[in-house]
Amino acid sequence: MKKIFYKLKDGIIIWIGFSLTTLVIWITYAAVSTVTTGQTLTADMWNNMAWNYDYSTNEVDTGKKWIDWKPIYRKVIHETNIPAATTNYSHGIANIDKIVDTHYIMEQGTSWFYDNSIWYQGRRVGFTTSTIQVISNITADNAWFIMEYTKTTD
Repeated sequence: MKKIFYKLKDGIIIWIGFSLTTLVIWITYAAVSTVTTGQTLTADMWNNMAWNYDYSTNEVDTGKKWIDWKPIYRKVIHETNIPAATTNYSHGIANIDKIVDTHYIMEQGTSWFYDNSIWYQGRRVGFTTSTIQVISNITADNAWFIMEYTKTTD
């Protein structure tokens, strides 16, 4: 299938894939800067256009846009030895405008706990523009807090 890329606006792309018997039109958001309208996509270019599912303890531009067209960033904050108490952790992210998505994963021995900002298994996690607050009545060996957000500087 031949794939042709059309860039409508930064972050918004449309691609048309076609063969003799098939026509596919796809509109998506992607971080694309090295491709121009009408260009035939190679396999490498196609793979690099996909949504950014990188999870890193460094800030990552996801390639997605919020409803105000600001870029959405993602960062994973890893903490260890979570106590059975209320604890605040600094996520170290400057200039947060909106927190648009949050998740956490906690590990205790061979048990894993997943949730999204609600009271679950004796834990509650709250995210603010400066801290992550963990309220827990049980301990955890490791915790990974995943934040997606926009920035005031964009």
